Amino acid sequence: MVSGDEVILILGFTTMGLLGGITYVLFSARNRADLFSFEAYRRYGLGIIMGCLYHFLHSDWNFPNAATSFFYGLGATFIIENILDRIRRGELAATSP
Repeated sequence: MVSGDEVILILGFTTMGLLGGITYVLFSARNRADLFSFEAYRRYGLGIIMGCLYHFLHSDWNFPNAATSFFYGLGATFIIENILDRIRRGELAATSP
């Protein structure tokens, strides 16, 4: 069973990941409609997932963990899109010797 302190910690990391996703959308939006598009909600969700994932990777220090979970939420979309682009171009295709 998860304790109350653990739930608060998970919610904190999840919130910071969401804020990272929101920041990404705010910087990349061209108009108000972009804030409510499917792509935006996908990035919000990805930020939440990455913030929650970081909960399992954190240390005992508070500020660096909050900042890191924020940047996980912000950078997750960059990393995943880069990997998907490389796969589409065939750069990450398995090669046999």
